[in-house]
This record gives sequence, structure tokens and C-alpha cells, in this order.
Amino acid sequence: MNVLTMGVEEEFMLVDHVTRAPVNRAPQVIDRASRDLGGQLQSEFFNAQIETGTRATSCRTSLRDELSWMRGAVAAAARNERCAPVACGTPVLPPEEQLTVANTERYRRMARRYAPLITRDDGTTREDGLVCGCHVHIGELDRERALALAQHMRPWLPILQALAGNCSPLVRGLAGTLLPRVAARVPAPRMSCPDLSQAHRLAAAQGLGGHGLDPVDGRERPAVTLVDALIDFARTALDATDDTEWVRAQWDRIRTDGGGAARQRAVLRRSGRFAAVVDSLAAATVRG
Repeated sequence: MNVLTMGVEEEFMLVDHVTRAPVNRAPQVIDRASRDLGGQLQSEFFNAQIETGTRATSCRTSLRDELSWMRGAVAAAARNERCAPVACGTPVLPPEEQLTVANTERYRRMARRYAPLITRDDGTTREDGLVCGCHVHIGELDRERALALAQHMRPWLPILQALAGNCSPLVRGLAGTLLPRVAARVPAPRMSCPDLSQAHRLAAAQGLGGHGLDPVDGRERPAVTLVDALIDFARTALDATDDTEWVRAQWDRIRTDGGGAARQRAVLRRSGRFAAVVDSLAAATVRG
């Protein structure tokens, strides 16, 4: 089988070294880090965010090495601006300064078009819009095949959401397993919109400690059982790229240590301080 390439875009929040709150220092950090990262580093919607992007590669080790290198370069640049990058979906602590929108035509247009989602009636910025993500890009497919593959992957996405490990090889394995079905024009599994919405709600609210909906029969099952089923389902493609043992090792680690939310709650229980949660996230971001 053809080996699909992988690429990752990571968005980071910039938090102040003292307050641990998000700060608008992306322009300065980008200016410093771009000397090493060039066009692989760019602004995000708010100036309290930055985004990195790897090159496409078929090698898991090369992808991880590049991600680690880019995180290190961003962290070094941020350190000189008295802040740190944090790989976290939403802020642990609220901003202590008004968030500003990145000075690009695209983001200015978005801010105008979606103003009610960006600003309050008094003109101040809504901090609940500060959200970071991680995007895994798989393969170089034409639009027709990409859309067909997306339909086949759709029922499995809540399981990846519950896992929240951004595990590129597992995503590639799932895509590689489903592509032959796309080529054979096998109809995509049908999951009703209410069921799919419920699956995403369960994944978001309960993560790996709760239940989810089976993408095959729609029945509720423990989330860990569904992750096991996903790995088994993608086994052939994972074997073909020599990723099976690595994926299982990462899954065993997450199963033992807990997902990101569980680890953050554990830090808060031990320390009683949200600042300690931010510090642990910042340290984990640099470790990769």
C-alpha cells in the first residue's frame, strides 16, 4: 500500500512568566523565532497565539523530531519576551489584558464579519474565543477522495477527540484502513446527526474516563474499549508503516497516566494552584 504522508499544525497560547495569563506578545515572539523557523511559524487569530507547521513526511520519527525542534525554538524566543508557549485548548487563567487581533487582512476581516463572537457590546474582546487546536494533515489526495475519506472517518472522530492525543500515526492508520473502501466506493457508515452530536458531547465531557458511542452500531461503550477497537480496526495500515507497537505504547502510557485533562486535574489537586497547572503545561510543551 502507498504510505500516506503526515503533517501537523500546532497552535500555542503565550502566557506571561509571572501571571501565567495569556499575553499579546506573538508579534515579538514570531519576529525572534522566524530567524530559525521561517515560514513554518505564523500568527493566529489573537496576538496571544502562534502557530507552527511541519513539513509533510511519511516518517513518524522525523515528524516527532521536527515538532520537538519547533517547540524548542518557539520556547526560546518566547523566553526572551518573558512568556512561554503552552499547548492547551483554552486558557487555564483568564487574560489580564484585552486580547488583540493579529494584524492581517484575513483576521481583520474575520473580526468584522463575526464581531458578536469576538467582542462584547462595550467593545472589549471576549476571552472565551481564545481557543487553540492541533491539525493533523494526512496524504495528498484530490478533493473527491479527500471528501469521501472524511465521510468514512467522521464516525471515528469522537474517539480521537476523547483520546485527545493528537496521535498522527493513529490518524494515518485509520485513513489508510479506510482509503481502500473509498476506492471501492463502499458507502460511508451512517450515523445520525443527533447520535454524532451526542458522541462528541460524551467525548468532550467525559474523555477517556467515561463512555462513548460505538461508530459501528451506535451503542454506548467505555471510551477505553472504543480506543482499543479503533487501534484494532486500523491494525493493517499501522502494521504496514511499522507504527502498531508505537501506537500501542503511547496508548498504554495515556491509559496509565491519564489524558491531558486528567493530568491537569491531578496537578491542581496536589498544588491547589492554577498557576501550577500552567507551569506543568508549559514544561510538557517543551518536552514535547
